[in-house]
Amino acid sequence: MFPPEVARTLRANAVHRCWRDGDVVLPADRVVPWILTVVRGKLRMAATLEDGRDVFFRWHGPGEMAGMISAISELPLPVDAVAHDRCETLHVERELLLDMCLRDGGVALAVARLNARHTYDTVNLVRMSHESSLSARVLGVLRHLAMVNGTREAPGAMSLPVSQRDIAAALGASRQRVNTELKALELAGHIRLGYNRVILFEPTAAPAATGTRH
Repeated sequence: MFPPEVARTLRANAVHRCWRDGDVVLPADRVVPWILTVVRGKLRMAATLEDGRDVFFRWHGPGEMAGMISAISELPLPVDAVAHDRCETLHVERELLLDMCLRDGGVALAVARLNARHTYDTVNLVRMSHESSLSARVLGVLRHLAMVNGTREAPGAMSLPVSQRDIAAALGASRQRVNTELKALELAGHIRLGYNRVILFEPTAAPAATGTRH
C-alpha cells in the first residue's frame, strides 16, 4: 500500500509483539494510539453487545493493517481485535504516521484508500445482513466475507475459511438456523461446505445440484 521507502521507515520504527490465542490485541471503546500490521496469524474483529451477543465483522490476516480508523480519527475502536492461535504484529506510533501524511501526499492517499476500503467493508456487510430473507442474508454475508478474507480456489470459485459460529455472529442469527440455510444453499449449488471452510461459486460457475439430500 505504501511506497517502498515509506514502508521501510514504518518498519524501522515498529515494535514487534507476540500474542497468544485469545489475547485482546486492540480493545474496544478505546482510541488506538498506534497502527498495527499483522505479520503472522490473524485477528478476529468482533463486538460484544450489552446482551452478551457476539457480532463478527471479519478477520485481519498477514499484511493487513488494523486500528487505522480509530488512530486517525481519534474515535474509540468499536470492536475488539482478538488474536487467533499464535499471532505476531508490528506496531507504529500514530504520531509518526500522521506526520508522514502531513509531509507526503502519497502517504496520505494510501491511508485514505485503506480507510475507504474499511468503510466499504462495513457498509457492505450491513447491507448484506439486511436482505429480505435469511437465505439471501447468509449468501450475501458469505460473498462479502469471501471478498475480504477469501482466496481463489478455481475459476469461478472462492475458498472462505470461516466457522458457522462466525457466520451466525455476522448475521445475528442462531447457529441452528444458519446451518439449515447453509445446507439448503449447498443443495442449490451455490456453495460447498467443508470443515470451517466454505467454497462459494459464482452464479455462472455454480455446479448443478445432484441427488437428494436428507
